[in-house]
Amino acid sequence: MARKDKGNYGGKHPPGTKVDGRIAEALAAEVSDETMSCAAAHDMSVRLNLPVSQIGAALDVSGIAIVQCQLGLFGQGLAGRSVTAAASVNEDFRQTIEKRLRDGKLSCASAWEIADDRGIARIAVAAACETLKIRISACQLGAFR
Repeated sequence: MARKDKGNYGGKHPPGTKVDGRIAEALAAEVSDETMSCAAAHDMSVRLNLPVSQIGAALDVSGIAIVQCQLGLFGQGLAGRSVTAAASVNEDFRQTIEKRLRDGKLSCASAWEIADDRGIARIAVAAACETLKIRISACQLGAFR
């Protein structure tokens, strides 16, 4: 969502979209400041055995902002983003990223997979993408497409 839409997260879902009762209960127990970190949302997905996209939709419909993106792309307070370009990207790493591109973009899920496969921090993949001028798309929680 664009910054101008901040707070209207549910507007990207069809009218009448309902929140699963289990998710609503978990959100009521865990959310106190109208925000939830990306990591906590993913943990909730695993704990409730539900698709992470369903957790993201519930957050949106409930008006809860997703913060602390694990790729450093959004939700980092006033700074907005915390990812910065890597000083350099070696050829093997560049090729690994480029093999996963779709329409010139790297999906959030692919960035996570690359990081996990290489045993590196997820934000390191985002930093390499910054250097290579590659956009990351398709947030698994639906924060951006």
